[in-house]
Amino acid sequence: MSAMVEKPAAANSAARFAKTDFVRKKERRERVARAIFLVMALLMIAPLVLIVGYLFYRAAPVLSLDFLFKVPIRGMREGGIWPALLGTVYLVLISLAVAAPIGVLAAVYLNEYAKENWFTRVVNLAVVNLAGVPSIVHALFGLGAFVAFAGIGVRGGEQAIEHAHFSGEARRHRQPVDRGLGLDAVLAG
Repeated sequence: MSAMVEKPAAANSAARFAKTDFVRKKERRERVARAIFLVMALLMIAPLVLIVGYLFYRAAPVLSLDFLFKVPIRGMREGGIWPALLGTVYLVLISLAVAAPIGVLAAVYLNEYAKENWFTRVVNLAVVNLAGVPSIVHALFGLGAFVAFAGIGVRGGEQAIEHAHFSGEARRHRQPVDRGLGLDAVLAG
């Protein structure tokens, strides 16, 4: 007797959840939108692939392990680019090692411990504004302010990149705290 009762209920629920014309139309629109966005994404990636491919094509005759891992010679007209590569890696790693913990701690402090006053509003405004600035602007500012004006040298470049990373880290880690996800979510990024 229970088997007879279950069959009509299953048939009734299947009919109740059948796709309507509105749902089918909505799914069709979603498929069209996905196709359009896929085409747009491919059109945005295509120039990058073409440029990088062109660079590798032109560089292929001189690109070798010697070029990558040797130091420049004869007034930097010959040799390799090892010091530049190593300097870039050092610059990024040191700036991240300094800026990431400060950014995370600033985000936690601003959301959890700081009282709402004019100072925290100014700091929040500065973080949001700095996070919206392109990294090339940070680099040019660091070149002008730290290297040329203050005469700090390479450490000035690290400081400019630290400023860019700090604002991004503080902004990125504030969002989980704003949603009340706790410190684990903040540290997970």
